Amino acid sequence: MDLNVLAIEDIWSMNFKNLNINAIQLMPIMEFQGNESWGYTTNFHMALDKFYGTSNKFKEFIDLCHQNNIAVILDIALDHAAEKNPLVRLWMTDADGNGTGTPNSQNPYFNENPTHTNSIGSDFNHQQTYTQNYVQRVLEYWTEEFKVDGFRFDNSKGFTQNCPNNETCTNTLQQDRIDVLKQYADHVWNLNPDQYVIFDGLGNTAEEKELADYRYSEGKGAIIMKNLTDSYAQLARGYASNASIADMDHEAHNFLGKRLLGYSEGYDDERLMYECLTTGNTAIPDHNVQNLDIALSRMSAIAAASIAIPGPRIIRQFSDLGIEDSIYTCSDGSYNDDSDSDDYDCMQETKPQPQWANNWLSDPIRSQVYNDWARMNTLKINEPVFEGDYSITTNTL
Repeated sequence: MDLNVLAIEDIWSMNFKNLNINAIQLMPIMEFQGNESWGYTTNFHMALDKFYGTSNKFKEFIDLCHQNNIAVILDIALDHAAEKNPLVRLWMTDADGNGTGTPNSQNPYFNENPTHTNSIGSDFNHQQTYTQNYVQRVLEYWTEEFKVDGFRFDNSKGFTQNCPNNETCTNTLQQDRIDVLKQYADHVWNLNPDQYVIFDGLGNTAEEKELADYRYSEGKGAIIMKNLTDSYAQLARGYASNASIADMDHEAHNFLGKRLLGYSEGYDDERLMYECLTTGNTAIPDHNVQNLDIALSRMSAIAAASIAIPGPRIIRQFSDLGIEDSIYTCSDGSYNDDSDSDDYDCMQETKPQPQWANNWLSDPIRSQVYNDWARMNTLKINEPVFEGDYSITTNTL
């Protein structure tokens, strides 16, 4: 979102404040390759991307969030860097002489070859003191200069040095990864003891539990993300198979605190409304899920079936208004999912914005969905029943 194009005050009046949320998590805003991207191809970890606006505007945004008791959390990609990162280019192999390349064996920051199976770009070596100092400096910059309230460490699996070309190894407990992630969490908490530390799913419960319970007695512990999109998509579409939401339950993972950040709609998964309208169940009497109004009502049901579970939850942007464009919708409104090749598709392209152009908050059905999400958030924050012990029982339809 370009903070210079859409006035900050309009953002609040249209969506955020009245939704009764208490945190906003931004996808990476650091300078990345190209102008249209989700930001994970980071070139400069300590520079605000020029496409999004100025540093002063970003500070204004954070100040306004804080004035309304809303935290700002940065998604940050520190397992890798893109090819124009200076620390890559200082020690690299430039096979075609175009000024970019891959890290060479002399690089004190990066591995010459990835040491896990989730690598994109150049793979940081997190056992190197140079890399650890760099990561800590990046965390200091965004905390001290912009007063952000925490970090989501993207691709937390990628902080191990033990698993080149081995998916099984990458997804099992790695002590070097645990140790360095704890070190980074400690550094964040030393900067501000109230900071949020969020780790992307690690693929194994034992490692997630150790990090979630880390320094629990001090009121801390890392927050672990869990993607439940597939299960909630089944529920939204009106099908029973695979529709278990039990993994949204931190107690099922034996975490000591409510440290499971579950979400019903992932940012790189298809939109739930699009799934409902294209593949929803049409066999339910008087409840054709492919009907727009009925599909919208299903989004209110998703709010009740996700937010009500104790622990933090993510609301994907504009799910609360029932946005139905596919994740592969292009900026001109066309659809391009070139999933059978490595060619360009429209997944990361800027989307049409019908919620503003058509003033969805004035539409009775759309606003009902929004108000349902807002009320669930209010209940979650204010009612003690959503704290304490609980259990989830799921049944087939």
